[in-house]
Amino acid sequence: MDESIEDEVYRFICNNPGLSVNEIAKKLKISSEKIESTLTKLNRNGLIKFVCDKYNSNEKLSYPKSFLELLPKFFKKNMKNV
Repeated sequence: MDESIEDEVYRFICNNPGLSVNEIAKKLKISSEKIESTLTKLNRNGLIKFVCDKYNSNEKLSYPKSFLELLPKFFKKNMKNV
């Protein structure tokens, strides 16, 4: 079974956090437009977050969300009681 583009990009971001759209596109040899749309989907689905580059405010860097950020609120609330 072929890996979907979303899976490929997500796995890449997990292993290489803090890269821009252009950097990801260059390394994966995928168009920046396709990377941008894929990152938007991953962000909308709550798997990644964007952080503005402190040196270039027009550039957003992609980071995977942490394990705790991915947990539903119910589990986060109950984990505090453990």
